[in-house]
Amino acid sequence: MVCHEGVLLAARKIVSAKSDNHFTMVEIQVQMLKDGIEYTPKTINTHVSSRCCANATSHHGTTYNYFERVSRGVYKIKEDHLE
Repeated sequence: MVCHEGVLLAARKIVSAKSDNHFTMVEIQVQMLKDGIEYTPKTINTHVSSRCCANATSHHGTTYNYFERVSRGVYKIKEDHLE
């Protein structure tokens, strides 16, 4: 599984279990480890905070607007990617 798909899958599991559409990068790292999706913490963090974050400054050729940053270290899944 490519990293951007793994972080989205992990985020969906986290918010579903919590019934709250907020998560942190550490929660994503832990969930991906539980799911056997192996990427370094740095790669996961880059995807959550930059490549997959709609309101981040674009530093990548390809981006996926799955998440929005709501406060420092806290993200949510954009409505069109919840399911």
